[in-house]
Amino acid sequence: MAEPVQSTIVRADQRVTCDLVGLVRPAEAMGEHMVLSRSAGEGDGSLKVRVVDVSRGGLGLMSPVFVPRSATLEVEVSRPTGGTVKMPCRVQRVEMRDRGPNYFVGVSVTAEHRAAIDTLMTELTKAQTGRAA
Repeated sequence: MAEPVQSTIVRADQRVTCDLVGLVRPAEAMGEHMVLSRSAGEGDGSLKVRVVDVSRGGLGLMSPVFVPRSATLEVEVSRPTGGTVKMPCRVQRVEMRDRGPNYFVGVSVTAEHRAAIDTLMTELTKAQTGRAA
């Protein structure tokens, strides 16, 4: 009898689940390749998203608009302690979650922006630990 297939997904980094407000906009490098219409976004070239997880490698976003794989984005995330953090990201994965429409968009960050991710993860962990106490 055949052995059951084991999951081959291996995560290199720990993920912290969250529900934060984020804004994304196409990076300048995208030029005319990606332009958000006024009706699709906030009317200023940005798109409001929910940040649903954070890891040292990147962010998990829920978007009402399809974002193409390999797109380069400027992502601004509301921090749990107030203020925002901005970082350039590259879309690695896009998956339609429901007909809402809602898309899960997995983005990666470069090593030079890991300090911002580390700060965000620390704040999220502290906020979640404080809530559980």
